[in-house]
Amino acid sequence: MSPALRLDLSQHRLVCCCEDCDHFDAAATERGATGSGACDLLFPTAPHRRATWESAADGDALSFCKLFEPDRGDDVAGFDRPPPLAGSNEI
Repeated sequence: MSPALRLDLSQHRLVCCCEDCDHFDAAATERGATGSGACDLLFPTAPHRRATWESAADGDALSFCKLFEPDRGDDVAGFDRPPPLAGSNEI
């Protein structure tokens, strides 16, 4: 963690933690873990959880999940597609 990353995370709402991932099930429990939340892909979540990132001191190494998939939610229309270009016939 660095002061610059901490600032970027707060200012730009960068998402990189399990709680922001589509594979994260908040109602599930990991085998052998205390607390709630588990990865649908059965990866351990402790290194990637928001609490771990928030408690990291400057200079601490952080772990990113290479299978992170942003949780798009069902209420975000057209998330996968950019808006149509001005003057196009696309609706």
